[in-house]
Amino acid sequence: SGGTVRTWLREGGAGPELRDTDANCWWLRFAPGSDRLFSVSYPDTAPRVWTVPEGKLSHRFDLTAVSPLGAFPPRLADGRLIISSAMNTELSRFRLHSFSLRDGEPTDLGYWDAPANPWGEVDPTGTWLAFFDEESLFVIPIDEVESTAPMKIGTHDEKIIRVAFHPDGVQLATVDAKGDIQLWSRTSTSGRPLRRLHGLPETAGLDFDPSGSKLVLTTGSGIAAVQDLSWPPDSEPILLRTGSPESGSDDFFTDIDPSGRWLVQPRSGKGAVLWPLSPRYPHILRGHVAGIERLVFLPDGSGLISTSADGTVREWPLTTRAGDGHRIVFQAAESTPNLQGLDIDSTGRRVLVGSSTRGVRLIDLETGSAKQIVSGWYHSVAFSPESEIAALGPVASELFIRIVELESGESRILGRGIEAHGSAGWVPVIWDLYFTLDGRLLSSGSPGLQLWNLQDESFELLHSGKTLAQIDLSADERLLIGFDQFTERAFLYDFQTGSPRDLVSHGESVADVALDPAGTIAVTAGGDGIVRVGPATGEEPHLLLGHEGPVKSVAVSPDGKWIASGGADGTIRLWPMPALEDRPFHTLAYDELLDRLRAQTNIRVVADPEVSEGWRLELDGFPGWDKLPTW
Repeated sequence: SGGTVRTWLREGGAGPELRDTDANCWWLRFAPGSDRLFSVSYPDTAPRVWTVPEGKLSHRFDLTAVSPLGAFPPRLADGRLIISSAMNTELSRFRLHSFSLRDGEPTDLGYWDAPANPWGEVDPTGTWLAFFDEESLFVIPIDEVESTAPMKIGTHDEKIIRVAFHPDGVQLATVDAKGDIQLWSRTSTSGRPLRRLHGLPETAGLDFDPSGSKLVLTTGSGIAAVQDLSWPPDSEPILLRTGSPESGSDDFFTDIDPSGRWLVQPRSGKGAVLWPLSPRYPHILRGHVAGIERLVFLPDGSGLISTSADGTVREWPLTTRAGDGHRIVFQAAESTPNLQGLDIDSTGRRVLVGSSTRGVRLIDLETGSAKQIVSGWYHSVAFSPESEIAALGPVASELFIRIVELESGESRILGRGIEAHGSAGWVPVIWDLYFTLDGRLLSSGSPGLQLWNLQDESFELLHSGKTLAQIDLSADERLLIGFDQFTERAFLYDFQTGSPRDLVSHGESVADVALDPAGTIAVTAGGDGIVRVGPATGEEPHLLLGHEGPVKSVAVSPDGKWIASGGADGTIRLWPMPALEDRPFHTLAYDELLDRLRAQTNIRVVADPEVSEGWRLELDGFPGWDKLPTW
């Protein structure tokens, strides 16, 4: 504000200050070679060019305009600065100008009669102008604005409020008043968007990063957001908060450095904030309107299947090839569905879902057809390795396991009258089932942990816990993880030694368990809202925080790189697998913890008895952005 432009150095510290007007600067951009800086002020109508690093004024372009407000942000394109200026107070007619970056010579591109409340964007080559009118998106050659009718690209359901060109000049992004984002192709005549994404309500700014792999959104109230286009289609943008809606900030211009590692965001009257952009942020997937019950990855890791207390089974694509996002593959008709058991076959085409009211359903993911294969209350389900047989575990006063031939529908009872070591107040239940690669069946529940031979119906009791619940195995089937529903403690069972051991480091609020394919990493869901990830040998786990309530289900991707967690808050979260060679953050000694925090930011909290809060914020010297902070 006040006409002063401040510059800062990558290595840290301040560069020269630039000043040639008292008007507030509202747009800045470096030339591709970083040897010049362009600025546009308001209500001053003259764009300026400054030399870098000297900070001297090189050119000033005087515009004849009624208002300095333009119909689009200035664009540096192909050695030119393209800018617009309003020719009437109604902001309906604009003059388009092009200035040479080499000698400052202007070129008049003509007059553009714009729609009401115009806001457009020029592509990186300076060839096309994209703009919107209410819900519709249009493009027009910028040197033919007076002679050519615009081409309609597509429409939103709500009014469009911002448009941005991809660096390739072909793709565009739009965001509407509801916050929905759509990606388009300038060359497409289908009227259909390439993708739909989650955005932010009341978005005020929209732009691509230099690589075109990220979208940056701002709300003008101290919030910026980053949406990585390589993330799963349903991922929410990462929020970067610098203030509150009450702050009154109207800053919505942001920028990302050419390397894509940093985002800079202005703060009204308070300088600027730099955010490191890590490629390993967790992803939040929303869609369910009630708590998540179970999660399972597709065999190839390309998606997730979830069940929820809202009565739906949903498929969540995890690759950008999948289009617009998740879909409901099944909706229970009953008013109080309880979809508990979940498994997917080896082909990734069918799922089994158990419930408390309508038995077990076999759902075809390709056609969406659902077939009830048995009635009754079944808590656990499992496919055999060849996906020809299903094992079903009930909740019943007299326990058994039902084996169903999926092709013929024929079934038989395994272990009728299994002795249940139940505790007072607990209904006997088979909590989980798991087929081994050689076709044997593991069952976990009130009878303990049992390994069944389906040929002669014999079993071996591996662990006699009274209320054993969910289990998971390593890919080589040498290690099993489970937990006790009564004590809420996790345990590991080693098939080579034939003995269980408690996983004490994961606490006493365990609600689900998982192992990575190698069997070296244990993951637990916590009733305290924490996902714990640590070595299967029992050392202190890393803590993954974010769920607003208990975590009910966890799963590890087939490649071992991601953890999925489902919570009572209705969200699914995808976490990058922590680097277990690093010490968990909460285990650091006090001095080491403070050193690590100081390395993350130059903002300091200082005690101040003179203010009501008892503290204030101070800034250390600007450290630059040459090095990316790491945890």
